[in-house]
Amino acid sequence: MTDMVESTFRFRISFFLYSGIDLWIEIPMELYQRVCDSVGSSKMERLEFGFKFADIIKERFPELDALIFREIDKWKGEHFGVNVPDEVVYQYGLTSPWFGEE
Repeated sequence: MTDMVESTFRFRISFFLYSGIDLWIEIPMELYQRVCDSVGSSKMERLEFGFKFADIIKERFPELDALIFREIDKWKGEHFGVNVPDEVVYQYGLTSPWFGEE
């Protein structure tokens, strides 16, 4: 019997209103590839993706947005309980390379 391990992609987000707080997110490689294919390959498209990461994810990839929110909720519960306003914690941005050449 062979165990198959699912390939994943790992990226980091940071909460804008809490400087210095980073959270690593791990997603299936299939989802990562769908996002990459959607973004395109031009430098301008990829730069825009990095700058507008949360907006693009919320609009085009609700399943990834939900996964990110689950991880944020988990982090929030471990570190602050329920006392941090959602509008503060959920303002996140991409802080690690998404594409290989970055």
